[in-house]
Parts: sequence; structure tokens; C-alpha cells
Amino acid sequence: MTCLRLFATTLTLSAALAACGDDTVAPLGGTDQGGAPGTGGGEGGESCEDKGGQCLDLPPGFEGPVQVNDSGVATCTSEAFVGAFEEEAIIALDAECGCVCQVENATCPLTGVAYADAACGSINTATFTLLDTCIDLPDVGATSPLSIEILNQAAPSADCTNDLAAAVVSPISFEPEVVGCNVNLDSCADGVVCVPQVGQYCVYSTTETACPAGFDEIHTLYREEDIDDTRDCECSCGDATIACTPMVSLFSATDCTGDLTEQNTADCYSASGAPGLLGSALVDDGMAASCETTTAVTGAIDITGPGLLVCCAP
Repeated sequence: MTCLRLFATTLTLSAALAACGDDTVAPLGGTDQGGAPGTGGGEGGESCEDKGGQCLDLPPGFEGPVQVNDSGVATCTSEAFVGAFEEEAIIALDAECGCVCQVENATCPLTGVAYADAACGSINTATFTLLDTCIDLPDVGATSPLSIEILNQAAPSADCTNDLAAAVVSPISFEPEVVGCNVNLDSCADGVVCVPQVGQYCVYSTTETACPAGFDEIHTLYREEDIDDTRDCECSCGDATIACTPMVSLFSATDCTGDLTEQNTADCYSASGAPGLLGSALVDDGMAASCETTTAVTGAIDITGPGLLVCCAP
């Protein structure tokens, strides 16, 4: 697990970071009618100050206002941003590897040797290639064989191929998660908002480096778009483990018909019971192959973006 903590200390936000609610704030009176912004006395009603607020300038480069919530129970209907303050934790679990090395091109080359006696010892022999189909056995001298032996014509082989299945990468999480909830505040004039004294309201910017007057509580907040996420997984394949264990069925007639007879004596196959002529054989190579898969977790998360400058009116 990757847990990125930029500072050892943990910021305790003021109790004023209340839940976002329904993203609305009761108006404080709006722009004065018939008077200067914030001065009160107009025909339209009380001024911002008369209603317990303060008129704060929202200069170019800033957006908002928002209410900031880090309780984990925000109910915003309109989110301005989600992330973590720089002094808090950004959590990214390691990728989970799903790749597997699979067996391909497996071969188990087998050769059969036919003998004129029932114990695979006669000097009268005939060699033939075995396939996973019915094989008519060759004559040995002037007679059909009484026994056969199955040999490896060559070493069994197989390739191990990575299936390249994608790693499972869990979403980045923030601890605590900080949510900026859009709110509607009255305006004192163009670019000037009426900020209530109750509750905490913030503005934010992706370009500015200094907070406007009146918004003196300063934070840097990082979002997912500020984070370079390279978490992944690598698979490597070992050599294939392969074994051949032939299973042989013997028949008295050709084309794998007639009486079925099976006998295995130290890899020598002959008619069961009294020695009898063999006409055909059906061979299953009994191949078993597997590949070892080794996985390695790679990558991490790094903050590469500038983040948001979040400025709050205390």
C-alpha cells in the first residue's frame, strides 16, 4: 500500500468547516438598492453588514465561494472540488496482479517400437510414430507384433506465454477527503460577495499564489488530476514444467477394432493373458504441462500538479 503524507503533522480544521448541506445559504439581503455596496440604507432593504455579513472582494483568478467539508458525510449536490489538504494523507493501494503465464505449443513426441515377442525383447522390430489417433501397428518380420514399447522421440517441450491481463488498480482515496461545495451568496456589487459571519466560506484558484483580502486561512489542496498514478503490475514466466505419461489401448484388429486388451509391464505393452497378435493401438500421450508465474507490483503515486489554492474567511 502506498500512503503519501507530505507532512508528519495533521491539520485540525476549525469547527466552522460544517457540512455542505444542500449547497444553498439563506440570503443576507443582496445588493443594496439606492445606496453604495455594503453601506445600507437603500430602499431595497438592509445592507450586508446590517444582516451580519461582510462584503469581500472576489478578484479575477478566483472561483467560489464554497463551503469546505472534511467530515466524510458531505451531501453536496454541486461539488467544486474533491481532494486532500497537503498536510493530510493521499492513499493508493498497490495494484493487484491478474496476469498469468499460460502453456502454449506443448509437444510430447512419442515413438513406438513393435516387437515379435510378448516381452519387448525380440531383435525383430519395427519403429513407428505415434499420434493421438488410432495407429495400425506394423508387421514385425512376417507377423503382427506381440508387444510394443513407447519411447520419447525427443524431449517434451512447451512455451510459457504471459496473457497480459491488466492489473486491478483501486481508486485513490483521501484521508480525510475534503469536498468543496458550491454555495449561493448574495452579492454586494460586481465581484464582491456578502459573506456571512456564521459558517466558513472559501474561494479557490488554480493560478493565483496569494489569497485575497479577508480570506486569510490558506490551504493547498491536491485533487486526482494533480497526481501522477503509475501503479501497475509486471509478470514474468518461468520455464514450462512438462511430463508425458502415455496411456495405451491395444486392439487385436486394425483401425482400433476387435478385442480390447491392455497390459503394462515396465513400459512394455502386450496382449493380456496368453500372447496374442496386436493389430492397432490408441495412444494418449498423457501430457501435463504448467508454467510458473512471477508477479511484481510496480509504480506509485506522485504529486505533479500545482493543486488548488484554497482561501477561507475565518
